[in-house]
Amino acid sequence: MSYIVRILEILDKLPEPLRSLFTVLGIIFAIYLILKVLMKLFRSVENAIRYVKLKVYYPLASHLVKRKHKEYVREYLKNLVSRRSAAPGLGIEYDVDVEWSSEEGVLLDLERGVLLVRIPYTTNLNQVIAKTLLMAAPYAVSQYLEPVFGSRLAQLLSISIAREYASRDVNVLKEFMQYVRKVYEENEEFRKLIEYINRADDVSLYKHIVLHELKRVLEEYNGHVDRNKLEEDVEKLIEIVGSLLDISAPMVCGHYISITIVRVGKLEKVLLEEWSRYVNYIRMCMQKCSTLRRVYVVSAGKFIKEIAKKFIDYVTSNVSGLKLLNQVSYRARCYKGKPGVTQYVAVFEIE
Repeated sequence: MSYIVRILEILDKLPEPLRSLFTVLGIIFAIYLILKVLMKLFRSVENAIRYVKLKVYYPLASHLVKRKHKEYVREYLKNLVSRRSAAPGLGIEYDVDVEWSSEEGVLLDLERGVLLVRIPYTTNLNQVIAKTLLMAAPYAVSQYLEPVFGSRLAQLLSISIAREYASRDVNVLKEFMQYVRKVYEENEEFRKLIEYINRADDVSLYKHIVLHELKRVLEEYNGHVDRNKLEEDVEKLIEIVGSLLDISAPMVCGHYISITIVRVGKLEKVLLEEWSRYVNYIRMCMQKCSTLRRVYVVSAGKFIKEIAKKFIDYVTSNVSGLKLLNQVSYRARCYKGKPGVTQYVAVFEIE
């Protein structure tokens, strides 16, 4: 309080128009602080109401009224899915709704922006949510993913997104893992594919390379692709990204997917004189694969934007037709046994 009195005394001694100016600025600042407190309070109240609805009201009401069960699932899905996107360019952009049905299926209503998941009724709320996340996940990649590959394979290809959403609630995650084991464990081909997906997803490269590439291909062709040829390309890409540390020249030169991956280690430790070897590698890949379309540069370790910019400028100026599409840095779940290591991915397109 003494500070406030002291400030008022100083203001009173200031000549005009300084006194009026500082008075107005003080009022504006005070209003800003009040609004900030009110916004924080409203958010706290909103979060508290949501928590009571999801954790207390709906679970109790759903035991008495079947309709409340569906409302609970809808609200909880919204809570899990709408917090943030799974990765840049990936995420469920539609309102997810649930309809009790004896037959499972997903319907996309583009006009209403609604993804309707049809699923059998059960009183196990977490199981319904886990299963719905898996069924809806393909549409976080592309609206064409499920129509092209069918529900079973499309759900497997987008399983990392569904698992990320499910991991936001430990009970949902438990049901999710049990359901995945039940559905895919008996199929040896699927089981092997899941192993590669898990390895690639540990360092988050599965979303940033495999799903990013799959989304681009499906959107470029509007879903008009040969399923067998694209499936062959995707499976090869998954195996390469899942075994990236063991492959000397990671490249796919397929029917639809033609990319190479450049590993540069820690960007800030790569001397300018050594960058030429990465340029030479890209040129070699372009010679081996005349249809090469994109180059993914990956780096693990401390990320320095200035060094990354210099590297990008160097590569684009020394490789003809190479253009930067996107770059992102994030913390990988695990890299070489270390959790939370910074990962950097830059995507280039060959014009």
